[in-house]
Amino acid sequence: MKSSQIDRYLLSYLPNFLLLLVAIDKVTELVFWLDMVVFGIIVVGLCIFLFRSFQMLKKDRKNWMYCVLGDPQDDVYDVMIGIVGLIVGIAFNDMTDVIFWIGYIAVGIGEIIDPPAKIRTLYK
Repeated sequence: MKSSQIDRYLLSYLPNFLLLLVAIDKVTELVFWLDMVVFGIIVVGLCIFLFRSFQMLKKDRKNWMYCVLGDPQDDVYDVMIGIVGLIVGIAFNDMTDVIFWIGYIAVGIGEIIDPPAKIRTLYK
């Protein structure tokens, strides 16, 4: 696998994984060590994402935009992660999480219905 393919997969799927960890973070707060491990993974993953994203931005802007915005399949993943976060937020009666995840689901559905113009041109 080439470095550019690894970057594309890393930049495409790492944010989804990190958001999934954020979605289940309320559940992990019940066990202190598990909460610290999940928080550490989120911080390290975010640092890796930002570092690799800036490296790819310097090399190739077109692929960077594709990787950051994702494709329609990533938008479906975003909606599913948003539903998980919404369920966890409702279960723990945390309205700030519920409002965040409702907004996140709305943005994901909006991108499925009408993808951003830069992505539309990549698929033609």
